[in-house]
Amino acid sequence: MKKLLIRFVIPITMISFLGGTKWWYVDVIDGTDGIMHGFPLIYQSWGFHTSLSNQYFFLEFLFDVLCYFVFWTFVFYLIKKIFKTIKTKKLISIFLYTIAGIILMLQMLFVVDPTNIFKIRRGFDIEVKETGWNFFWQHDQRPEKNNDN
Repeated sequence: MKKLLIRFVIPITMISFLGGTKWWYVDVIDGTDGIMHGFPLIYQSWGFHTSLSNQYFFLEFLFDVLCYFVFWTFVFYLIKKIFKTIKTKKLISIFLYTIAGIILMLQMLFVVDPTNIFKIRRGFDIEVKETGWNFFWQHDQRPEKNNDN
């Protein structure tokens, strides 16, 4: 199982976590509305101090990564239980790590911005208006506001 964790679970966790995520269109209590990211918890928000910054919440981020890791470990555990043996090809592992590394580098271009803020936890309340899923190459767009008067 240790080989499966190193060769498959870790890169697939990185690819699934960084490659696609849930967006949340929210109203911040005593603030403005906007889009936040993360699943199952919100770990990234827009910055309140400047328009091109982001806020990252460490504990929520860590919990999300742990959830993805546990999920993929469980999936590979079940596959191993069903098929008894899984052949781990080094070429497939190298390919998965390459894809995970490319996605990680692209994501890091946005994270290393000096105007970003890193916090231990999200310290403000929100009201969720709408949610959805997107991939890292898709641009976030605000949902259409419904003007029913």
